[in-house]
Amino acid sequence: MTGGNLRPRICRNPECGATFAGGPRAWYCPACRAVRQAETDRRYKARARRGETRPLGSQDICARCGETYTVTGGLQRYCPACAPLAVAEIDRAQGLAYYAANKDQINPVRNVRRRTLTATQAAILAGVSVAFVCRAIRSGRLRARKRPNDSRSWSIRAVDVLTWRAAVVAARKTDAG
Repeated sequence: MTGGNLRPRICRNPECGATFAGGPRAWYCPACRAVRQAETDRRYKARARRGETRPLGSQDICARCGETYTVTGGLQRYCPACAPLAVAEIDRAQGLAYYAANKDQINPVRNVRRRTLTATQAAILAGVSVAFVCRAIRSGRLRARKRPNDSRSWSIRAVDVLTWRAAVVAARKTDAG
């Protein structure tokens, strides 16, 4: 076997910092790795003495449904039937939490364009009457389209209402000035 992936690496132990030949996933020099492995083994044996370990093949209770299952991995918490659903729930919750924390950075222009309003909502946003909005739609000054399955109401993008309102204000200023 050739040492094709072995490169000079720097040990991540702040007390060591030695340079060693290691593969792409090598973080610690052989001496520090041996110390870390001994510490890991010591902690595992202490957990085993306290009865906090679960051997592979033993029986445990599913954290989601309460049924018993056979342990096939050290971090397994759910039975095979519940595992996909539990992972999906956790992933969904984490995704929603991330979106809630970062929604201002996640494509804000798209969010504005996606919002559609009724004629009444557009009138409130623009500060004009509903009749004024409907006249602007019919004359083509305000972009809108009929809502699906409803021939009487309009679907208007909020960004179009704001653009139209700015044009109306500008036109009134030039007429008055």
